[in-house]
Amino acid sequence: MVIVTFLGEPGHGWAELQRRLAQHTTVVLYDRAGLGRSDEGPWPTGERIVDDLHALLYAARIPPPYVLVGHSAGGLHVRLYAARHPEQVAALVLVDSSHPDQSHRLRQRCGSWRFSQPRHWLQVAKVAFRPLGLARLRGSLRSRCGYGADLPPSPRRGIPPELAEGAAAIGRSSRQRRADVREMLAFSSVAAEVSRVVAGTPGSLGGLPLTVITRGAKEAPPWPRGAEAVWQELQAELALLLERGMHLHAESGDHFVHRSDPDLVAGAIADVVDQVRATA
Repeated sequence: MVIVTFLGEPGHGWAELQRRLAQHTTVVLYDRAGLGRSDEGPWPTGERIVDDLHALLYAARIPPPYVLVGHSAGGLHVRLYAARHPEQVAALVLVDSSHPDQSHRLRQRCGSWRFSQPRHWLQVAKVAFRPLGLARLRGSLRSRCGYGADLPPSPRRGIPPELAEGAAAIGRSSRQRRADVREMLAFSSVAAEVSRVVAGTPGSLGGLPLTVITRGAKEAPPWPRGAEAVWQELQAELALLLERGMHLHAESGDHFVHRSDPDLVAGAIADVVDQVRATA
């Protein structure tokens, strides 16, 4: 059994999750085109992202069935993969996953909230594309002067110390920043692609096991309460894709649930793998 984990940014806690699951099953971590150490690729449409993963698994001779784990925007990708290759997918685990209708719903309910507005992402793109020479120099000086990797405290959490500097170097690279921006700008089109291909009605996944893991809603979020309420509603809708789907809630309000509560995520994945093995 193979778990394929979609990774948005290098080092964000997935290495720890892999370590916790290593004795239970085989875990495959990979970086999409342009991210981490992967070569750059064409514009990241949902179809291309799924084709890349399919080609990777074939080239690496990793046979199905797969338990696909999708975090954030990766949740859209795993749902699209399951729709295009249903015979290869044994189960899905969605970790605080994006919902294909989230941008529309946030604009509808939250009005001017900046993260639901396309112009906000264009501004983010402008900032991300600025020359990175000073950022690289600052990171190098911090490392040489003994201040450690040039990572803010939040992303550094969950990264093994021996990998922290490598993760910081990747984060400062022009290729990584370009890939991040391209994926942000392509998000709306990928979400629309998922809406066209994947049924979003209750029970539409049939007998495919599904576990949805959602960040906690008790902590005060760094965005409007209304936006958080919409997010929690969308998560509940994802859980209804399977009539008997499992919906777990973390205590922490951190979007990177696998980093803030690795035991919850690792345990949920292990349970899904056991379930699949028992019914194989």
